[in-house]
Amino acid sequence: MDEETRLLREEIAQLRAEVTKLQASISKLNHGLTSLRARFVAGLITGLGTVLGATLLVSLLLWILRPLASLPVVKDVVRPAVRTIETRQPPAGAAPDADQPPPKAAAPQPQAGGGAKP
Repeated sequence: MDEETRLLREEIAQLRAEVTKLQASISKLNHGLTSLRARFVAGLITGLGTVLGATLLVSLLLWILRPLASLPVVKDVVRPAVRTIETRQPPAGAAPDADQPPPKAAAPQPQAGGGAKP
């Protein structure tokens, strides 16, 4: 019976070591998910802050430039900038944005005289 007890104790010790390893793995997994969740939320907050900051910056820029558009000295520079920001159109002579699709060609006009020829 001594030999059996010794074998059982060895097996129990091995099982305890395995359980400890499993607990460590589960802890790492839970920490990884928490870290991933925290990074996701931080990314959302960063993106929102960037959008809000850019909006405020452009609004402030327009608020400052709009009164300057009436000054004769700088109106040739400021007016196109204000118009570009307000309408999101490039100034005259500027290259078009790569993000915007090219203008569509006009649709062909139907011929006078009705429908299809027989």
